[in-house]
Amino acid sequence: MNQPPKITEHADGSLEVEAFGRKFKTSADGSMRVIDRDGKVTTLDGKGNVTFSAIRQVEIENLTQVTEHRVAIDGDNTIHSLSFVGGGRCELTFDANGKFAGMNSTLMQIQKTNDDRLILQGTTPPEKRAGNASA
Repeated sequence: MNQPPKITEHADGSLEVEAFGRKFKTSADGSMRVIDRDGKVTTLDGKGNVTFSAIRQVEIENLTQVTEHRVAIDGDNTIHSLSFVGGGRCELTFDANGKFAGMNSTLMQIQKTNDDRLILQGTTPPEKRAGNASA
């Protein structure tokens, strides 16, 4: 059975919440950090940039939404640049071993699953646009 949430407010304006096996910490600057049950960390800065601690797979939910795909090699990294119907863009970087190394996106709707997959869902509808994401 779940315990009631534990909420701690700090003098610096930050707030910590422990609930559902996760820890959430918001800072006065608008950033947020989430720690899952298994220690995986997701951070969101006050500007809409997201950082994930581990991604094992990247998927495209609907390939018909991709309008362009370019591949470039930069040293030991492979960079996939994708454009989507509606103007969304995503740049994915993988290291020499094929391991996810980072992502920059604009106007994208992206889901991170509990099993460390990123699902690129396409361009964010105008009514849901808040910022950009990075991983």
